[in-house]
Amino acid sequence: MWEKSPYMEHPLYISGKRNCPPKDCGGVQGYFYLLEVMANPNHPDLKDMFNWLGGERCDPEALPD
Repeated sequence: MWEKSPYMEHPLYISGKRNCPPKDCGGVQGYFYLLEVMANPNHPDLKDMFNWLGGERCDPEALPD
């Protein structure tokens, strides 16, 4: 939920549940696979997933800034 503050020139994010999946992750199945790979530091696809994400971790619990 976004709320406009009189002290800010842009909306302020005040609540939410989870971060959205990255674009082009392959739908629901691809997103669940991505989360599985990110949760396993020994997964053979981990390096490829990090490269695909631009070197960033995919955290479904993190809310956007």
